[in-house]
Amino acid sequence: MPRERRVEYAGAIYHAMARGNRRGDMVLDDQDRRRFVETLEEVVVRRLANDLFRRQSN
Repeated sequence: MPRERRVEYAGAIYHAMARGNRRGDMVLDDQDRRRFVETLEEVVVRRLANDLFRRQSN
């Protein structure tokens, strides 16, 4: 059964933690690491842009 979604608060600071299966490594080499960081950056930028758009719409 999946865990319930966490409550989010505007302006809150969250700690993100990522692990592989069975606490294994998520990245195997520098190429994996770069891709992980690039993907994380894309998500953060998209989220910030979305939040900014919502604030300007109100």
